[in-house]
Amino acid sequence: MPKKLILLALSCLFLRPVGAHNDSSLHVVTPHVSPSLKFTENLGQWKNNILFRAQLDGGCLFLEKNSLTFNFYDKVKYRSLHHGGLLKGEYKDLEIKNHAYRIHFEGCNTNASTIKEQQGADYENYFLGNDKSNWRSNVRNYHQVWLKELYPNIDYEVFTATQGIKYNFHVKPGANVAQIKMRYEGVNHLKLKNGALIIALQINGVTEQKPYAFQIINGKTVKVACNYKLKDNTVSFEFPQGYNKAYELVIDPVLVFAAQSGSNADNFGMTATFDTQGNLYAGGTAYDNGYPTTFGAFNSTFTGAGGTGLTDVVITKYNSTGNALLYSTYIGGFQTEVVSSLIVDYNNNMCFYGTTGSNNFPMVSGAYDNTFNGGVPLSFYMNGT
Repeated sequence: MPKKLILLALSCLFLRPVGAHNDSSLHVVTPHVSPSLKFTENLGQWKNNILFRAQLDGGCLFLEKNSLTFNFYDKVKYRSLHHGGLLKGEYKDLEIKNHAYRIHFEGCNTNASTIKEQQGADYENYFLGNDKSNWRSNVRNYHQVWLKELYPNIDYEVFTATQGIKYNFHVKPGANVAQIKMRYEGVNHLKLKNGALIIALQINGVTEQKPYAFQIINGKTVKVACNYKLKDNTVSFEFPQGYNKAYELVIDPVLVFAAQSGSNADNFGMTATFDTQGNLYAGGTAYDNGYPTTFGAFNSTFTGAGGTGLTDVVITKYNSTGNALLYSTYIGGFQTEVVSSLIVDYNNNMCFYGTTGSNNFPMVSGAYDNTFNGGVPLSFYMNGT
């Protein structure tokens, strides 16, 4: 009988407040895709080390060649300020706390091949700045990504499930599980508690649930004891009672981003229209959390839905029944952009009208006016105030 593939599935990144209820019955989760979560490929609109980005509720995840990078902000205060929290006396300042941290795959293969699967129906366009060489169109989204041979004979899989984002390590026969080492950079503190990994951040706590391991032997599920091993901010796995190496081993993730999944970047709708086929076009101002340049906690000044340098116009098209996203286009420069009105003519040309504070707003040849004529900086703390 040929040897079976060994599957090692990492438990989680279970992003929720520390102390939240843990349902220990959640072990094996079928990876049905979540339409609201997706991995957007990098075709040059971001830094070269980024492979994919997943926009999360209150932050984002960057999948890189040798690491995972997370960037979160205080979404509770951010959204309170958007709804007038400063004027209501809920907060005394506009400062928003952020926290970025990274998980390094120590000693991994940085040239692992990438396989994209479960492509979404929608796509995105990035028309940012006036340098056309940096514009990217038809950027696709996926629900499953593989890094093949991240370690010798070990593949890495990350995918969107109905409960959030999950990831697995697939360990082939003869591979050494001890190769997998994940070093945490930029966290306040790491500790093990009741088998779970507790990650302390500036904003909130993150829990990675105790790994659940099992094997299918002669048609029966046999549980395998598996624990995290923590040393100097580096996490690995240990099997105190060993396991049968002649059969597939599964270390199954529970779920990921229980409190951080299910939406795109914060954005505020401004206008909408339709075309002759009944398709819907929505125009808004989008807040993009952006790629972190430092790790650990840092502070940023709240700039609201239309703060200088933190917003772009986003145009989104849905089908006539409203159950499918057809495309989503980001348009903007270095400063603030706001869309005010949309209209689609009888030739299905979509036109939008708005305001820009950028002298590098993307232009096309033959434009009536392709120069920025000045004006005061735009600033929208509470969606237009």
